[in-house]
Amino acid sequence: SLNLKQFTDELGGLVLGGVSHVGARKCKVQLLGARLFDMFDADNNGVVDATELAAGLSILSGGTKEDKLRAAFDVFDIDGDGYVTPEEMETYLRSLFAMLYKTTPDAGRRIGMTYQRL
Repeated sequence: SLNLKQFTDELGGLVLGGVSHVGARKCKVQLLGARLFDMFDADNNGVVDATELAAGLSILSGGTKEDKLRAAFDVFDIDGDGYVTPEEMETYLRSLFAMLYKTTPDAGRRIGMTYQRL
């Protein structure tokens, strides 16, 4: 089980590549983590357990294309204004590539550059 701080710390490690960044990018990751945490914490007890995490990930990775797009949009529309700004899209793409590099060992070789350079 993870509380909000643990959840956002882990997400930050994935998105920021384990580097201790300061400033706007870290704040955006923390906002993103809080939105995901709220989405995953189905029973609103302040903790995301393994079942809630699995359910949340299955929602984000399963369903129709429209379901996936809506879930991604809702998560990455950080300010909730109904639009994904260039900054919010950058946060999304950084998250996407961070996960790709973490889960695909030869991603750097296949893409031709390291995650940090990308």
